[in-house]
Amino acid sequence: MKILLDTTVLIDILKGDVRAIRQIGELKKESVIYTTTINTYELLRGIYLLPKGREKYAEALRTLVSNLHILDINLEASEKAALIYAELRKKGIEIDGPDYLIAGACLVNGISVLVTRNEKHFSKIGGLDVRTY
Repeated sequence: MKILLDTTVLIDILKGDVRAIRQIGELKKESVIYTTTINTYELLRGIYLLPKGREKYAEALRTLVSNLHILDINLEASEKAALIYAELRKKGIEIDGPDYLIAGACLVNGISVLVTRNEKHFSKIGGLDVRTY
């Protein structure tokens, strides 16, 4: 099974959240774990705003993602994201811009399981099995 970790999960892992670490440890036994360049960007953006400890957290992130498969946002993922955006917009539903791209990357790469604490946004997207902890 393929699973994608959203930014919220990566943040929790970096903060040492036992629930997140335990769940990902269990999932890793039987799954291939992914994230995207959007997720790493969101994390680094926050890290570089920190008043102290930037390099320590950036290095911790590099170590964490070195154990994951990182998906780039290519044309196919962009097209899927735009389609998701249009479908939701017609229903009067909007979510954060990066979440469309993350979902698009999942779906075009055959990843249906997305682990996040942001269920509110991702659960509105068809084809995703949104999980939390």
